[in-house]
Amino acid sequence: MKKLWLFLVILLLTYGSVFASPFPDPAVLEANPELLPPPIEGDFPEQSPFELEKRRRPVTDPEHMDLGNASGIYHYVPVNNAGRNESLTGFSESAISLPGSGGFTTDSTVIGSVNVTNDDNQDAEPTIIAIEKNGTVYTTMAYIKILANSTPRVYYSTTTDFSSFSSGQLSLPWGYTWSADPLLDENWYSNGIAPRRIYLTGLLLDNRNKNQSAIALWRSDNGGISWSWPTIVAEGTINAGNVDKPDVAVSWHSGSRGYVYVAYVVINGSDSELWVKRSTDGGLTFPVARLVEIGYINGAQVVISPYSGYVYVIWTDFLMNAIRMSTSNNYGLNWTVTETPANGNMLKPVDHINGPMKAGSIPMARFNWVANKVSIIWHECATPFSSYCPDTDVFYIVSVY
Repeated sequence: MKKLWLFLVILLLTYGSVFASPFPDPAVLEANPELLPPPIEGDFPEQSPFELEKRRRPVTDPEHMDLGNASGIYHYVPVNNAGRNESLTGFSESAISLPGSGGFTTDSTVIGSVNVTNDDNQDAEPTIIAIEKNGTVYTTMAYIKILANSTPRVYYSTTTDFSSFSSGQLSLPWGYTWSADPLLDENWYSNGIAPRRIYLTGLLLDNRNKNQSAIALWRSDNGGISWSWPTIVAEGTINAGNVDKPDVAVSWHSGSRGYVYVAYVVINGSDSELWVKRSTDGGLTFPVARLVEIGYINGAQVVISPYSGYVYVIWTDFLMNAIRMSTSNNYGLNWTVTETPANGNMLKPVDHINGPMKAGSIPMARFNWVANKVSIIWHECATPFSSYCPDTDVFYIVSVY
């Protein structure tokens, strides 16, 4: 009997169990990153109250910066300043190294590319995701297709072998004539809400009525081969504010698995609202809607910790020249005081009118489940500027847990 109890204790405390440390051994992971496969059917371990409280305590390492105790996250920034003016930022964000410059290497093996669309139309802004169903891996791409003498539409192409593709246009609801800004996410588990469902969000507009806009969400339960009629997540008008730049994230957390979060902005001149909506029925309805921030903002990004279920929304604040963030620790119901992961020379959407740059500073964010970190990347003007920016750099920042 004693041997049986000893065996059970060892089993429960074995590395990888829900009672063991919730984080990979850094030394093992650094030497063998391939040893931690995606937890397709397993649960991410819960973060204990002790671990969460420990992260709220101040750190003394000068390379760590406490950005306020609203979420208890400490942000790490690389110490290489890459020529940036520290007095402008208060941080030490690092420009991404170019191949051959001592950062990335150029000896990676690249398999020959595949032409997915191969037609005479303009295809732009692709997004991609893969999912396994019944032993088959489906890879789905969505993109904007601009037909000759027509308006932009979101199309999809799905394949299982990259030699043939099932393609088509995402359906448009009545009152809208074009779609854009596609982004994909999924519940890749076989449990939770809507198991193995793929979600695609995008922007809807009507070229006959410039006053009308909407955020749409399409669904696929067969790996992206076919798609549902869209759910209208939000609508806007030029008088009440047009909606723009949606993002979608699906929770992998065991307590909220399959919850769908859509973040977007409502733009009314230079005064914008950042909203996050939540669905708990597989994207059919979004009854939970929360206003997170008001200001001159855009570029909403939403990511979710699979360990705690915490939801993070990130955006650019053009008035403050900063990347900003808020956190929800109760599945999107309430949001913390806004934090500032990074300051910089952000390019406003209208700055390119008088300069060579054709894009505003819009962040992209991901939750790295292997390292348990939030990663954010964006571009900004390399030097202080007014309305003209001669050159830009890409910057990266990552949270420390």
